[in-house]
Amino acid sequence: MRLTVVCDNSPFIEGLKTSWGFSCLIERDDKTVLFDTGGDYDVLSYNMSRLGIDPKTIDAVILSHAHSDHVGGLPGLFWSNPDVEVYLPASFPPDTKAVVRSSGADLIEVSDARSICDGVYSTGEMATQAFLNAYGYAFFKVGAGRNVSARELE
Repeated sequence: MRLTVVCDNSPFIEGLKTSWGFSCLIERDDKTVLFDTGGDYDVLSYNMSRLGIDPKTIDAVILSHAHSDHVGGLPGLFWSNPDVEVYLPASFPPDTKAVVRSSGADLIEVSDARSICDGVYSTGEMATQAFLNAYGYAFFKVGAGRNVSARELE
């Protein structure tokens, strides 16, 4: 397995662009997976080109959560490769799911832990419900109804 950070907010290879967000390419003999797409397709595309990564070789995209700095590059990726499987938490906003469906990509909603391919897994939903307690602290309902504070998740 080979991991390549494609986009990050810290400079790590001279000549690559930085941007708020994250994207990492996971290469296996049988499948190439892009974990998150960063926040900007122009940065993602530029860095992929500089790293010799052809977007058409990506078989699947895994999205960790619905923040723009992790999913912002997705619509642009579809211009280069609409034939990907997109794994995303079932709690993603309907608008994001509609973008995936309209691109022609295969949308796979993930609720529980599952294998994506040999050696690559999704944990499923990490936090599905946030609420504030009487003191204004955020808590998330995770797993089997267990409540976890935002501090514990950091």
